[in-house]
Amino acid sequence: MKPRLSHNLSIKCFLSTSILAAPALFTGVLPAPAYAQCVSTAGTVAIPANGATVTCAANTTSTARIGDSSTTATVNLEDGALLDTSGGGTKAVWLNNATVTLGTNAQINSGAEYAIHTANGGTITLGNGAQVNSASGSIFSLAGNLDVTLGENAQINAGNIGIGGLGTTNITLGVGSKIHSTGIFGIYNKYSANITLQDNTEVQGSNFGVRSTVGPIDMTMVSGSKIIATGGAGTGIWASTSADTITISGYVKGGAQSVFLWSGDDILTLNTGAELVGDINGSFGTDTTNLLGTGAEDDNFLNFETLNMNGQEWTLSGTSTFGTANINNGILRNNGAITADAIVSASAAFGGTGNTIGNVTNSGTIKPGASIGTQTITGNYVQNAGGALDVEYSAAAVDLLNITGTANLSGTLNLSDLSGGIASGTTYTVLQATGGVAGAFTSVNSSVFINPVVTTNANNVQVTLNRIAIETAAQTSSEQSIAQALDQAFATNPAAYASIDQILNSAADTTSASNLLASQSGIIQSSSVSAGLNALNQNTSIAMGRVQAPASGNTPLASIAPAAGGSDDEENIIETRKNSGVFWAQVTGGGGKINGDRQARATAYQTTGIAAGAETDIDSGAKIGVFGAFAVSNSEIERLTDTATTLTHQAGLYAGKRYGPFNLSASASAAWLEFETARPTTAGLASADFSGLGGFAQFEALYNRPIENLNISPFIGASGALLHHKSYQEQGAGVLNLSIDDSTTKKLASEIGAASAATIDTTDQSWVPFETLTPSMRLSWQHEFLDQSAQTQARFASAPAIAFQSQGAKEDRDSMKIQLDLNAAGSNAQYNTNYYISYNGRIASDAQDHAFTTGLRLNW
Repeated sequence: MKPRLSHNLSIKCFLSTSILAAPALFTGVLPAPAYAQCVSTAGTVAIPANGATVTCAANTTSTARIGDSSTTATVNLEDGALLDTSGGGTKAVWLNNATVTLGTNAQINSGAEYAIHTANGGTITLGNGAQVNSASGSIFSLAGNLDVTLGENAQINAGNIGIGGLGTTNITLGVGSKIHSTGIFGIYNKYSANITLQDNTEVQGSNFGVRSTVGPIDMTMVSGSKIIATGGAGTGIWASTSADTITISGYVKGGAQSVFLWSGDDILTLNTGAELVGDINGSFGTDTTNLLGTGAEDDNFLNFETLNMNGQEWTLSGTSTFGTANINNGILRNNGAITADAIVSASAAFGGTGNTIGNVTNSGTIKPGASIGTQTITGNYVQNAGGALDVEYSAAAVDLLNITGTANLSGTLNLSDLSGGIASGTTYTVLQATGGVAGAFTSVNSSVFINPVVTTNANNVQVTLNRIAIETAAQTSSEQSIAQALDQAFATNPAAYASIDQILNSAADTTSASNLLASQSGIIQSSSVSAGLNALNQNTSIAMGRVQAPASGNTPLASIAPAAGGSDDEENIIETRKNSGVFWAQVTGGGGKINGDRQARATAYQTTGIAAGAETDIDSGAKIGVFGAFAVSNSEIERLTDTATTLTHQAGLYAGKRYGPFNLSASASAAWLEFETARPTTAGLASADFSGLGGFAQFEALYNRPIENLNISPFIGASGALLHHKSYQEQGAGVLNLSIDDSTTKKLASEIGAASAATIDTTDQSWVPFETLTPSMRLSWQHEFLDQSAQTQARFASAPAIAFQSQGAKEDRDSMKIQLDLNAAGSNAQYNTNYYISYNGRIASDAQDHAFTTGLRLNW
């Protein structure tokens, strides 16, 4: 009868240690166990049977070797477990085929022998922070398929080989993991291998970082990974004799060579982040280098047959050999020497200061120099119809395409000014060909202010740069004023104003040039002044509405509508305004536009604000009050991104008196204004903060003419305004900053028109929550006696000699004004409250503005 012990789990765990010590005790009684545990004594943990599992418990230390090379087993080191055979000088794990898993921070150490050695491959997994350390080799397989995975921050440290396999090998390094060998190999494999290095990983060996023989290998290095050969004659990556594929976005360093591809038909791909230290040798076979993303290499590419540029931007500065260089996309700069026939595709560019030893066929763009410099072709040059040669120039130098063979030309010549200050008539040589020039450029592109004359000679191409007047781009008289000042300065001493000239020459077309001139003319300053004057007028109109007849929902000194059923004589006019005091407040919002003309571009503004005041009766026919107002105006210019904000702080007096059928009203106020302007430019944001003072006065005389329940009252009036701002200088745009002189803008206008109003008694209408409703209207014609456009006297802060004057768009002197109001009056035992809404508009042939107001009045 078999003992029941074989079916009891707790006893099984006990036997896992005792059976190994005294197996004869139970011979013939129990079946061979399929598990074992690590022990803390020297010796060997025998594997009971193929497929058995050996466990090193968490946070324990074991010193016995596992296996004797003949069996297949699974070895688990739980978290924190340590298997250390370094004292006995033996291997730590020695199996035929092994599945070895190290938990988090688990560790295997061996001495002069391999830490993990298999005869026929296996799967080795290192958890996060786990380590395998050996004075010899850490992990090695004699044959079969070896799969090794390192978790985050895992480490393999070896004295000879970090990981080695004589069969096929698959290795993945997790983030932050390391393989360090102070001996020959970091990684060695004989047959095919797949190797992946993730971010912040590192493989290091003395002679080789990675070494393969038969192969092939497929290797991927992400950005931040490293492969290093520490020896002075070492090689970072030594590939196999098969067709290898290596993709690098990391760092590879060798003492002699960073990459050696040996004899296969290999593909090396460099992507953004790739950095190679040491020559890159294609060696034998047909080898290809692909460039993706962006990067730069100053080492030598040797013995390659093909270069494919498919990235965005790469620079090669070494001495390199490619049979053919296909520049398919982006820009490749050769700042060294490349031996290859280069083919530049339509969407690509080829440039630099180096020498291309071979023929160049250009269907894309050739860009000589690093900025300004010489690009040499030791061979022949062909520019097809779709090709272009980009040439940059300054006052002192010019790009040059230097060809030792022949040049066959077609396509486009593009000219770019990098410095400005070019004297008109300057001649440059942009291409020379020792073997002769055939054909010619079919089109030439340059600055809108340069007229290039291209001369094709027997062995060179020359360009004469003739200046075009900047005034030709001006579309208004304000733009013309600054353009004439610039033309005069450039004609006299162009070098002195080179920086300004270069910015003008960078304009893409005449429209862009006109926009630049418009912005530099200071038109945004004129717009901010116009917005400020409009705010002064708008705020004054609100106050005048308190004493005009009728106006703004603010019932006048006395109602101008006869009492229901009464006559239109003065005694029968309803008295509604005999109050000891009145407080009122209202908000307003609106906007306007001044159309563009030959003088300046159109400008638009939007204004919001609040006004409040208090008043008292002097006698039955007279009233006087004070008011304060605050308004925010935002301005912009047609087809520009220039902006201005104007803050208006205004305070004043208003008064009115009735003399029989006549009503006289007047207002006077002063204001402090704050201005902020911003002009985006190619040199930065030109911004300014400055202040000003303003004043506004208005007078009106009106004749009350009641007709039954309606009143039509003619009136005449006059108004005057003044706004003065201080001088200021812009900041933030370098040579394009403007210095603006102080300026005063004045207005003086007359007005003639008629007002009409009617009062509707609603006391007998229970559904109406007011006692009276009073609609009113004012219609008038206004004539301006002075020039209404704001003027700007300005100069370049960096070049005070370039001074000019500009002004805003000119408005028609005659305009129509219209005002519509609705007043609703209610009362209680103590207060009389009025609510009102109003529209004010001014319409001219070339300008208009509109404002809407709402508010309330409390009488007591």
